[in-house]
Amino acid sequence: MLGQNFPNNYKGIEALTHRGYVNQLTQILLPVAKGLGFTVLPESVVNRFEERDRLKSLALNSPVSQSLYLSRKKHRELPKRYEAVMDLVHDSMQ
Repeated sequence: MLGQNFPNNYKGIEALTHRGYVNQLTQILLPVAKGLGFTVLPESVVNRFEERDRLKSLALNSPVSQSLYLSRKKHRELPKRYEAVMDLVHDSMQ
């Protein structure tokens, strides 16, 4: 995403300083809101962040997306309760 959208500024992943790891979306945005770095997240996550006014979002000239895969164990049927969730996911992808 960085190379496609900022080719004159992006020097490769090796040039970026890595200082931590957080796996919860709201926690990722807290240091970003304080000006301590940047992140790449879906717009829907940014829009739900409590301190949205402290963030700056950049429009991308070359939007990036990833495929979404539904996986399950090969010889195991999912319980019926999963059907509603799978239907919602399928409907939102169309």
